[in-house]
Amino acid sequence: MMPVSKRTFATTSITKTSNLFPWLVFCEDNNDIIYCFVIPVHNEYYLLEFSELLLDATICFQKDGWLLMSREEILFFYNPFTRETINLPHVGHHFSSSICFCSLPTSADCTVFAIDQSDQGTITVYSITRGKQVWDIFNFDNAIQYRPLCNPPILHQGAFYCVDYNGLLGAFNWKDKTWKVHGIPRERYSDTYTYPSFLVKSGEDLLLVKLGCQEKLVTVLNFDLRVNDWVEVESLGKHMLFISHTSCFSAIAPNSQMENKIYLPRLCLNGDGILFYSLETGRYDSFGGWHTSKNLYETESWRANCTWIEPNWSKFTPRELNWVESPS
Repeated sequence: MMPVSKRTFATTSITKTSNLFPWLVFCEDNNDIIYCFVIPVHNEYYLLEFSELLLDATICFQKDGWLLMSREEILFFYNPFTRETINLPHVGHHFSSSICFCSLPTSADCTVFAIDQSDQGTITVYSITRGKQVWDIFNFDNAIQYRPLCNPPILHQGAFYCVDYNGLLGAFNWKDKTWKVHGIPRERYSDTYTYPSFLVKSGEDLLLVKLGCQEKLVTVLNFDLRVNDWVEVESLGKHMLFISHTSCFSAIAPNSQMENKIYLPRLCLNGDGILFYSLETGRYDSFGGWHTSKNLYETESWRANCTWIEPNWSKFTPRELNWVESPS
């Protein structure tokens, strides 16, 4: 399939490319099996039709080109580039976010981790590692009233971290299976219901990207364990951030034009491409067009059922695609 600058329907796999810049993928309607892939750098759009497997399915998380998807209480991995699937053991719980996996699902150490606030007021952690058939479930007292955001957790220095609506940072220590909350609840984070926040790992830092109103469009903060609080970051340097409710990560920019920017799961109108925010200029701009603004006018709404994805065309054996089998 030849690259195009407008939306084109294709029934075959997307053409392989040497460009490893993350793509945006989304489904217009959960009741559909047609997904749109947007390649930001070249402002290319592809529409692909997948199997009935994806009907009514929701994207929960993405890593290394694999999607973690859910349909009611069913969880499965799906690679849209190779159309390979890995089914997970039944968990008996519905997840739409606050879930992640730490490595390729074909790896022996791949672990799926999820966190939820139960009806009983406790924090419940779910986890399963490749080769296991039963999920581990841990319950912790929620005395601090930690309320998890609809954001994927992040594995960092041996713990799974996640942020809540008040800016508290929760940590589940993977080695000793303990739960701890860092930070102090702040009123400045209480508008997260209106303006979302996103936890991102960048090198050895845990960053919080907080979207705001017109006076402060985007704020980036770094959690400093020494002061047990968030500290504002003025520049990302050579890094660029990709944020969504299902995948947040950092990357070194391939050139100076792309660094110090935050890429959003949002499209501009009139085919002007994917929206990004520049910390240097304090403005929203786009790939492939002339859009530049201090606000979100002339842009499409925030994308649901979407994620940033890192293209991966590697294919695997049937044994590697069986979760309970050792991949070796």
